[in-house]
Amino acid sequence: MNIRTLSSITLALLLAACGGGSASTSNTATPGGVSNPDTTGSNLQCVNKFTNSWNSVKYWGSEVSEGSQPQVDQVATGGGRYVVAGWGAGYSSSDAVTWKVIPALNKKQIRGLTYGKGVFVAIAEFGGNNVAYVSSDGVDWKSYLVNGKNGLAKELPFFRTTDMAYGNNKFVISGGAGTIMNSADGFNWKKADTVPPNLAASASLSWISFANGVFYMGVSGNTNFRQMLTSKDGENWSLITINGDSMFPSGNISGMQYINGLYVAVDTEGVIANSRDGINWRSVTKNQEALAWGNTIAMGAGQLMIVDTATVKEGETRVYTSCDGIRWNSAVTRIGNFGHRMAISDSAAIIINSGNMYTSRF
Repeated sequence: MNIRTLSSITLALLLAACGGGSASTSNTATPGGVSNPDTTGSNLQCVNKFTNSWNSVKYWGSEVSEGSQPQVDQVATGGGRYVVAGWGAGYSSSDAVTWKVIPALNKKQIRGLTYGKGVFVAIAEFGGNNVAYVSSDGVDWKSYLVNGKNGLAKELPFFRTTDMAYGNNKFVISGGAGTIMNSADGFNWKKADTVPPNLAASASLSWISFANGVFYMGVSGNTNFRQMLTSKDGENWSLITINGDSMFPSGNISGMQYINGLYVAVDTEGVIANSRDGINWRSVTKNQEALAWGNTIAMGAGQLMIVDTATVKEGETRVYTSCDGIRWNSAVTRIGNFGHRMAISDSAAIIINSGNMYTSRF
C-alpha cells in the first residue's frame, strides 16, 4: 500500500485553553487535537462522548469461518440496528458486537447503504443490474430491480453508486458519470429532473450529505475545488461555488455535515473547515497530507467524526472527534488507511474498511 509520510509543512495547531476532553466533560482540545478561536455559532457546552478508545470487532457470525469473511465497505445505523455490507455479503447487529449474516445480500456487491424513513436501503450491482434492497429491521430484506421496467420507474440505464443519503422524505444516490437518482420509498427510483449541463462529461459525483434541510453533493475530479451541488428536494440540482480561505479547500471537498448551527467540511488534503452559511468557509486546521482516497466525515448523536486516510505509520489511522465543529480531539486506531466508512448511533461509533471494523462505545 502506498503510504505517504507526514507533510513537510509545519502545521500550526491552535490549542484550547482547557485540556483533555472525556466522555463526561465538555469537548476540549488535547495534545494532538485542534481548535479554532472563532466560536461564533458554537454550542460551547456540548459534550464530546468519545472516549478515544477503539476496539477491534469481528463482524462475521458463526456462519462464516475466520479468514474467509467477505469484505465490507458500507455501514449504516438506525432503529437500534447496525448493518454493514460490501463485496460479497452483509451483516446485521443490535449491539455492534455480535453480527449475523444477511442471506439476501449474499454474493452481492453493495455499493450504497443508508437509513431513513424507518428502513435500511442498500443498492447492489448484481448480474449487470442495479438492485435495491429494503429492510425495516436490517434482517429481512426485499429486492427491487432499479434499472429495469418495474412499475412506477421507467427503464433506466446501469449506473455506479458512489454514495447515498436520506432527507426531506427522499433517498438520493450520487452516481458515476454525473448520475443522480432519487426515491421516496427505496424501491421506485427515477433520475433527478434537473442537473447542471455538462456535469456528467466534466466531473464525477462523490459524497452526498443532507445538512440543514438541504442535500449537498461533492464534485470530484474537478480542478475547481470550490464547487458543490445542492438540492432541497433531490430532484432539482444547482452548482454552487463556495468562498474559502488560504487553506480551505486545498483539494476536493470530501464530506460535509451540519451541527449546532455550523456547517463542517473536510477536504482530500485533510483540511477541516466550518461555515455559518455553507458559502463562506474558514479552516480549522490542516492535519497532514492525505492519500488519493481523501478523508471522510460522519455525524450522529450530536457528534462529528473525521477519519484521516493519511498515516505516519502503516496500519495506524488518526480519528478526529468533535461536538461543535470547532474544537477537536484525536485518537489513533490500527484500522489502516483505505476506504473508510463510518456510522454513529446514540451509543457507539463504527469505522470499517474492507476486512476491519473498529468500534468506540459512549
